[in-house]
Amino acid sequence: MPSPDLWMQQKQRLAEQRTKQEPAIPTQPLTSSAGENRRQESAIPTQPLTISAGENRRQEFVGFNSTASSSQRLSWHDMPTRHLDHGITNDANGQGNGTYKQVDHQELALFSPESFAYTSKAAEHWRKSWRDRQYAEAGPAEAVSKGQASVPSPLMAMQNSFGRMRAIINKQKQDTSSSNLGFWVTLFLMICLIGGLGTYIVSTYLPNASFGAAHIAPPGASQQASLALEGTSSTTFMIGQALHVHGEHFGANDPIRILLDTTTPILSVQANDQGAFDTTLSISNNWPVGTRIIQAIDDRANMSAYLDIQVNPAASPVTSSPNLSVTLNGKAIQSLPFSYQIGQSAPEAQRITITNTSGKPLYWSAAASTDHNLNWLTIADNDIEGQLDISQPHSIGIGVNVTGLGSSPANKPYRGQITFTINSNEELTLPVQLTIIDAIPEMIFSPEPILAVANPDGTCQSGVTLTLINLGTAVIHWSVNPDPKDNIQFIDDRGNVKETGDLESSGTNGDTVILTLRCFAIQKGQRYAVQIFANSLQWDETVIVQ
Repeated sequence: MPSPDLWMQQKQRLAEQRTKQEPAIPTQPLTSSAGENRRQESAIPTQPLTISAGENRRQEFVGFNSTASSSQRLSWHDMPTRHLDHGITNDANGQGNGTYKQVDHQELALFSPESFAYTSKAAEHWRKSWRDRQYAEAGPAEAVSKGQASVPSPLMAMQNSFGRMRAIINKQKQDTSSSNLGFWVTLFLMICLIGGLGTYIVSTYLPNASFGAAHIAPPGASQQASLALEGTSSTTFMIGQALHVHGEHFGANDPIRILLDTTTPILSVQANDQGAFDTTLSISNNWPVGTRIIQAIDDRANMSAYLDIQVNPAASPVTSSPNLSVTLNGKAIQSLPFSYQIGQSAPEAQRITITNTSGKPLYWSAAASTDHNLNWLTIADNDIEGQLDISQPHSIGIGVNVTGLGSSPANKPYRGQITFTINSNEELTLPVQLTIIDAIPEMIFSPEPILAVANPDGTCQSGVTLTLINLGTAVIHWSVNPDPKDNIQFIDDRGNVKETGDLESSGTNGDTVILTLRCFAIQKGQRYAVQIFANSLQWDETVIVQ
């Protein structure tokens, strides 16, 4: 039996000999059917490869499609190691069909050195074939006429794919940017619309808002037309008087119509180039007494202005008529008096009777008016007009509203009148008087007389006082008027001159006031008069200097 070392040496020599005898895997150039030169590409057999060693034959297939880049691999452990024929089988025309014919070889052991060496060479050959193929497809075609070759260009196709992808992405970005811009513009417009609408609502409906108090002037006018009285501050007139009216801010040189109570034309005037005018209106006997409206209308400029006045009967009103009689409790009256004392209940209405004495049916109307437009005289139940048959009487209630009226001075009552219009062409006036008096005051004062001691400088000694006390339930308005004021004064506890005020009802705070006497240049033995008033009552007080 040979030694192990000798056996190993023989085995290595045998392996080297076999390696030299086995040819490399062939590569054949491919020629196009048109005879044109094409790139040389390695081809791997696509037909069954038969391996025979007389026993245990196998058929395995190795194929590669250059355009599909796919392959079928045979097992490396079963790869034959000798007598491998790489000849390419040609068809009848001598053209290669890219297939290999069957070859016979002896199968080696799985882990033998020969098997490992052959496997390494085959792997290196296939790696080189793949690398050459990639270089051939990626590089430019050589020795080929322009337009005659069909060369695959996978890298250019990939570059074009990248270009298309970038174009799609850029377009998407542009579409997104345009969409975002449209969204922000729409949002801004909505905010402006909501803000403008809110401002309009606030300026229109917010009460007393400075920005909502806009004055809307008629077209062609910068200010609103106005109408005013001139030459007097009173708005009360009697029949027969004239009133001077001034208008302004009308249309330049426009005709102006003057109406009474918005319906009865009075006259027509023309405005000057400044839109102003002056006119005089005479209150005739056909003007109804009471509150009247003077209206000026500019039809061209569509402007108008109003003025309210009070019309009273003439200075010597007619208090009797042969056509209508006025009685109270069956007796003819020439006036109707009312009296009211502050603190008491308001006077009740008085009912007068009017009777048709004309001998034929009579139409009548009545209107109440007052001096100074105080509106204290009323006709009950709004009974202001009607028709009377011959000798027919009619009862009318006349009342007064004393709310807000103060006491009337002596011999100067509130005055008003009820004016009856008979058949629209005759007037009969019933004068009405309202006298308001204060509650009977119950006030006492002390001392009486006031004794003062003079100082050498003409002043009086301190501590001399005058005390006023309200003993009643009504508030008393008092005043103390020294005569002359240059010598004596009354001051309060702060040294301020106080010669008038109010005394609250008895038993409440403020029902008493204490005044201190202050003197200037008085003389010993002189008497100084002082008048004390409590509402409408008056007393005389004396200051005696000792």
